[in-house]
Amino acid sequence: MKFNFLSGDEKKKAFNYLIERFGFPPNLFERFDCYKTTKEIRICSLGCQEYLNKVLNVCDLGFAALRIGRTVKPTTTFVQMFGHLASRNIVELSEQGAKNFISGMDLELQNLNGASDGYVIVRYGENCLGLGLLRGKFLLNQVPKRKRLNLIEEFEQKD
Repeated sequence: MKFNFLSGDEKKKAFNYLIERFGFPPNLFERFDCYKTTKEIRICSLGCQEYLNKVLNVCDLGFAALRIGRTVKPTTTFVQMFGHLASRNIVELSEQGAKNFISGMDLELQNLNGASDGYVIVRYGENCLGLGLLRGKFLLNQVPKRKRLNLIEEFEQKD
């Protein structure tokens, strides 16, 4: 597989949305190499490009950080790994709200904590649960179905 690694300017342009929307440190992405596929931008260890010539049949590196479509969307994996470094557009949930969110439910929020419409990072305490789409006071769940946990049924069965 041929990897289409991003140059410094391309990487800056790709991750500028995350810096502006979520307040990530501007130099965060300098510590990683990034490459583009048809539908996503993937992030991997800095310097991995130089090892590709020494290893045969590498078909994938790192993990998907951004999905590219009509909009740029951070992945759940990215949010769970780096969300603690964000400083804005964060929604904090209560314990029950976190259980509902992890189970895949959309939520009506009482406190937006200054978050604006669009993608938001969803947290419970120090834990970044994933990505939500904020529309007014409604938080639309963006966690992929395969990553959801049905905590509501689990807790009801134990009682």
